[in-house]
Amino acid sequence: MERYRPLKNLAKRVWLWLVAALVLVLADEYVKEGYLFNPGDLLVPFTHEQIALSITVAMVLYGVASWLRRRTTRG
Repeated sequence: MERYRPLKNLAKRVWLWLVAALVLVLADEYVKEGYLFNPGDLLVPFTHEQIALSITVAMVLYGVASWLRRRTTRG
């Protein structure tokens, strides 16, 4: 009998959670403020724009790390 491996699809789950979080933050921003992204709000502390930017940076870093991991395990 095969053991349960909760971390089997961790890479897909992390990516899905980041995308879902970004969509929800942008939707909340649109509902509350009436626009998706205002670059001027990046200078104001604790705004939706800063959260969205942080999630986007996390997605980019995660994508680069996944790419490097695939690249180094091949050869």
